[in-house]
Amino acid sequence: MRLLFLLPSTSKSATLRNILKKGVHEMNSWYIIALYVIHTIVSLALIFFILLHSGRGGGLSEAFGSVVSSFASSGIVEKNLNRITIALSIVFGITTLVLVILL
Repeated sequence: MRLLFLLPSTSKSATLRNILKKGVHEMNSWYIIALYVIHTIVSLALIFFILLHSGRGGGLSEAFGSVVSSFASSGIVEKNLNRITIALSIVFGITTLVLVILL
């Protein structure tokens, strides 16, 4: 389709070339389904972790009670929450790009 001219005509790229020619609708491959499942799980986890961040209103971290809000004020928990959110957003971006290329 649109990316075929970018791929060299070697045996390693033959599989990707066939995927791009056939499209996802004709393939019914297990890794496409696995990619959809991973994308859905990562997107739901990303929504959850974004809502856990304490902003001006406190977010969902205040809804869990004083235990979570007392831990949320510590720097270690905030740093880890930020790291998890960044990692999830990178995985979300990669899965989105792969799905766009394959579709």
